[in-house]
Amino acid sequence: MELYSYYFVLPLTFTFVLVVAYLFSKARRFKIKKISDINRNFYEKYCDCITRIFKGKNLVRINQFYIQQLRFTKINLADLLAIKAIILIITIVLILSIRETNIDIITKKIIGTFEYKYDAVYEYSRKNVDIEKALNQEITLLDTLLSTKTIGEIRELSKGEIKAAIRAHIKSLALEMEIPEITAINKVYHRAIDYVLAREINAKRVILIIIFCYSIPEIALFIFNFFSVKNAKKELRFLKRLIILNGSIEPVNFMELLSILISKSKYYSVTLKEIQKLNYKNSIDSKVIYLDLVSNCKDIDVKLFYEKLDQANNYNFSQAIKNIKSEFYIEKRRDIRAVKKQMELINAIGIIGCFLIIAIMTMYMLVPWLFAYDMSQFV
Repeated sequence: MELYSYYFVLPLTFTFVLVVAYLFSKARRFKIKKISDINRNFYEKYCDCITRIFKGKNLVRINQFYIQQLRFTKINLADLLAIKAIILIITIVLILSIRETNIDIITKKIIGTFEYKYDAVYEYSRKNVDIEKALNQEITLLDTLLSTKTIGEIRELSKGEIKAAIRAHIKSLALEMEIPEITAINKVYHRAIDYVLAREINAKRVILIIIFCYSIPEIALFIFNFFSVKNAKKELRFLKRLIILNGSIEPVNFMELLSILISKSKYYSVTLKEIQKLNYKNSIDSKVIYLDLVSNCKDIDVKLFYEKLDQANNYNFSQAIKNIKSEFYIEKRRDIRAVKKQMELINAIGIIGCFLIIAIMTMYMLVPWLFAYDMSQFV
């Protein structure tokens, strides 16, 4: 398709951006509530429903996969599915809009352009040709062909069969063609083929586009997680130090500490908010809250962090702080050992390098001397 077939997307996108900006300005001016504020109960029910569905036996692995992918974001699985649904709807609407626009543009070109494509062997003289009359004759033949045969039938016919049908319509309509008949037949044939092709749907391309657009959130999550792992580890250390700092001042309230962790967290805020939400529910045992988190987590450091939260929440806060301090001590010793191993490796590489240099220099000095003297006399 020609590039101009997609120009309508630019004003459509510009209009959408302006409408969104206008709605945001109105929301700030008149303090319009967000949809989540107006119908928060519906949203919570939707999230609970999605959670229950993906905790089923058949979807446990999918649930674990998305929990792992969303661990550094501020959205949950229900939000992700809503985003994917919106992207799917927008993609389908855009595909249909582009298709209809292309059909309209190509159809106007087919019925409104006299100098339409034709094979070079059918070149003709344009002298004394009534262009308007010739165009009307071609469009009449095209309309007659399309009225007698469906698009599917035209698609299945060969080039010769389509031309024969056009020639038969010329005779049945008793048209006196302004241009040579064979040229007119060839031009009408190309108009009919383009008319049919414009209405064809490339199913493979459409499916690939839909799959790609539907997978955009997962692609974005993969890229985001790739660059967030290092920062997330730093944040985890920071959260552990916050627990030590705030837990050392008695009396200690776990929920207050949890609120502080949520306010300071970027990558683990969603999980911490979920823990806070479940703690406020009287129908759920607080000891069960951490079972799924620990079982679904693959990172050993994060798993230990959840275990310490479980210990602080349900068992002994002071012991949890001692365990975190012990982890820091073990981690420090581990880092020291890693640095020592790295230094030993560097020293070993240096020694090997020195021996290689000595060997090369020795060979460099000995080889010319060996070639300079005839060693056969010593045999």
